[in-house]
Amino acid sequence: MKRTVVAGSLVLDILPVFPHAVTSEMLLAEGKVTECQGMRIYMGGEVGNTGLALHRLGEPVFLISKTGDDGAGFLIREMMKKEGVPSLIMETEGISSTASIALAVPGRDKSTIHSRGASQTFVADDIQGDLLKEADWFHFGYPTSMKTLYDRNGEEFIRMLKKVKQYGLGISVDMSLPDLNTEAGKTDWLPILEQALPYIDIFMPSIEEAVFLFMHRTYQEMAAQYRGRDMTEVLGEEFILTIADRALEMGTKAVLLKCGKRGMVLKTGEHCPWGESWNGRELWCTPYKPEKIRSATGAGDTAIAGFLNSFKRGCTPEKALDMAAFTALRCLESYDTVSRIGTYQEMEAIKKEVGERLNGPDSSEWTYCMESGCYVGKNDRRKVR
Repeated sequence: MKRTVVAGSLVLDILPVFPHAVTSEMLLAEGKVTECQGMRIYMGGEVGNTGLALHRLGEPVFLISKTGDDGAGFLIREMMKKEGVPSLIMETEGISSTASIALAVPGRDKSTIHSRGASQTFVADDIQGDLLKEADWFHFGYPTSMKTLYDRNGEEFIRMLKKVKQYGLGISVDMSLPDLNTEAGKTDWLPILEQALPYIDIFMPSIEEAVFLFMHRTYQEMAAQYRGRDMTEVLGEEFILTIADRALEMGTKAVLLKCGKRGMVLKTGEHCPWGESWNGRELWCTPYKPEKIRSATGAGDTAIAGFLNSFKRGCTPEKALDMAAFTALRCLESYDTVSRIGTYQEMEAIKKEVGERLNGPDSSEWTYCMESGCYVGKNDRRKVR
């Protein structure tokens, strides 16, 4: 298997571990001290989550990112050395490193205090051609957080994608959801995607990110209407499929939409270069039921790792989705993101002991496949036949 280059955001994540009695109100109480049971410090972002998860699954990887010349950057570089992963972590003078504090209160989805930094300053020239020659796949995240890439109508982002394609690599891209009150949150991504998606083989945003990207005004209205709610719970199945169809129409070969507690939706074009089993697919994979959610941080990123690793091993879409769901489960059941992820073979063995899944789609137009654990949509090419 040729290696995968994973590039983009690299974050120093700090996670206080709270006992079950802690509430969000207690955390925000003025003049009070809230004790925790320890601090977990680990690498996050696309490189720290997806990149390291791929490495643990046994895939040859090369990681590319940037840090500042501060203490956080020193810690990130030392942690990367300890992982023993081939990497190029560029130190940038005069810029702080990217860091986050994740508040994962038991029983609630996580909230994040995030400081952008050096890993949000990517340009096309940071991706060196020599590093692409020995690879066959390039994964990047998150251009939505990088002014250097979305500025000037995405000019630098398109230049980066074109550069990678010149070396014949497949490309997958993950996104992030910016604060709507920031410049990133006010950026219209539709004209950027019209140029970018023909170069992207697998587009992998969350459904909420996808609504932001393809229906910016609609997303603003929904964010105001459903303030504080999990948007994945209010979006209809047909609406989700419409978003996926729009991405396919704009030129990408496959769309993987991460839908939180509802699972993942995969739609592919009619003529994919990865074998007959990938053509014209419409699949919904529900999550495995966790025994205990310790932190949701990085679950989507590690799901991507499980999917890509299986995809590169020549697995069917159903098997790739199943491993994505199981990799996300292992992340949810840990305080960091990758410590419970093993090799592909180890994960396959452990997965046989875990069977219970959360509920599937509501519509009767989806057919459950017992063998794969996926729901097959009415427009799935194999079902139509």
